[in-house]
Amino acid sequence: MTLTDIPVLLYYFTFASLLVVAFVYDLKHKLLPDFVSYGIILLFLVRFLFAVSFRVWGFGIWNLFVNWKLEIGNYFYDILASVAILALFGGIWFFSKGTAMGFGDVKLAPAIALFLGFQKGVLAVLFSFWIGAVVGIFLIMITRFSNIPKSDFGNGGRRFSLKSEIPFGPFLALGGMISLLWGNELLTWYFNLI
Repeated sequence: MTLTDIPVLLYYFTFASLLVVAFVYDLKHKLLPDFVSYGIILLFLVRFLFAVSFRVWGFGIWNLFVNWKLEIGNYFYDILASVAILALFGGIWFFSKGTAMGFGDVKLAPAIALFLGFQKGVLAVLFSFWIGAVVGIFLIMITRFSNIPKSDFGNGGRRFSLKSEIPFGPFLALGGMISLLWGNELLTWYFNLI
């Protein structure tokens, strides 16, 4: 690791820390704090401003972030993917009147997609739905077919069903972390497969 890698490492560590906060807070309180989504958007804006200034001036302190993709044109697709994910999650929230998904999820999903970029952002959302489905099915199956007393499930003494509230923020955070850590490898594997 060189000296120029430290700012980039701190940048991604900040993103990962915000995802951990979203995971734990939503799991405990079933609420996503606004500062997580806005913090992730702010991190994207920092990178975007570095890209613009690098494009304009081409040297100076911006060279510390030489490991980032600094092509301005690439950000169009990142923003487009984020808007599409906002429309998807906003539509789910609007048409279910907030019963299928909370508004914190509507803000967090496009923020993660904006930060990670087009391909890895879509991958993060896809993984969050897949992981959420697997965990939801597992909870329903374990409560339906087990002899564990209802009070041990942590669901207010009720069994899990299709109507149970399970926070989606932890799944978004997991999808974001998977995409951040292994997104390039997973995308390369997938595109080589087809």
